[in-house]
Amino acid sequence: MTVRPHPHALALAMAALVLGAAPRAHADEAQQRALAQQALEAGRHGSAVVQCELAEHEAQQAQRPLELDTRKVCAQAYLGLGDKLSTIGSAAEARECWQKAAQLDPTLLDDAAFVQRMQTGVSPTPPPPRLPDTPPPADKPPEHRPPDPPTPPEPPAAPGAMTDPSLHRAADPVVPPPDPGPRAGRKLGVGLGLGFDGVTALTLGWLRDEHVSFEVSVGLVFRTLDTRVRFLGFRRAITPVLGVGMMTPFGRDERLGPELGSFRALYELGQHLHVDLGLSWAASNHFDVFAGVAFLTSVNQDHPDRVIMFPQAAVQALYYF
Repeated sequence: MTVRPHPHALALAMAALVLGAAPRAHADEAQQRALAQQALEAGRHGSAVVQCELAEHEAQQAQRPLELDTRKVCAQAYLGLGDKLSTIGSAAEARECWQKAAQLDPTLLDDAAFVQRMQTGVSPTPPPPRLPDTPPPADKPPEHRPPDPPTPPEPPAAPGAMTDPSLHRAADPVVPPPDPGPRAGRKLGVGLGLGFDGVTALTLGWLRDEHVSFEVSVGLVFRTLDTRVRFLGFRRAITPVLGVGMMTPFGRDERLGPELGSFRALYELGQHLHVDLGLSWAASNHFDVFAGVAFLTSVNQDHPDRVIMFPQAAVQALYYF
């Protein structure tokens, strides 16, 4: 993962040189170290890394090394950011952060667990806390209820009266079954999709009761996996669709096709939650076409380029058996 410097870092450094602010370099570094420490205590490792890059850039402009305290704080910032990236499956980006932490604080290499973490790309996770055993509830004593009062006898029926109660009961109304829609009888479907889930994806779907579709798509151009649930509004040929899902990329390079830099930048952000809005058209008894928009939100909140409700077009065609 490439951590981008602060967009105003170069401008701040040039202003300091023009105004003769070189004697304040150490004071600025102390302030940035304090801001990075506050971000670490709040669990915002991405913000702490930004402060560390500002301090490192100003130190390079002044042609001086970083102070020892600043190097240790920044090493903890890169270490924590690497752990977060490892937990979401970004092993390569996590390893880059850990290597940067080792450059700032070489004493980390004396820790065997840290060296193993850099080699495997997996952050050690603590075991889940064990809940204390709870004793089974004690048996409650049986409750004593007073006996039910005796039922009074029914009066004798009048001569000539009908005694069968079923003859007095009205017949139950007959409720007709709902009319089957154009998607009745569909179960398993296979097709192709175009859009955010790998640019081109192989899709497998399962339709239940004409209203709920469970789908899994595997990207063909980019290595992605998307799982989603979509709800169809009406039993009609054209119906509105609302869906939710999770998209997980497994690589940033195209396996085939032209250069698609915008999709590569999107997949560098990691996992995305998405909400789908669109229309579904039952073209025949076995063929269904969906077109709509997916609004993507990055799961990684510490990434400086994360997106929130980012719209992406989505089109797919499924053939049901």
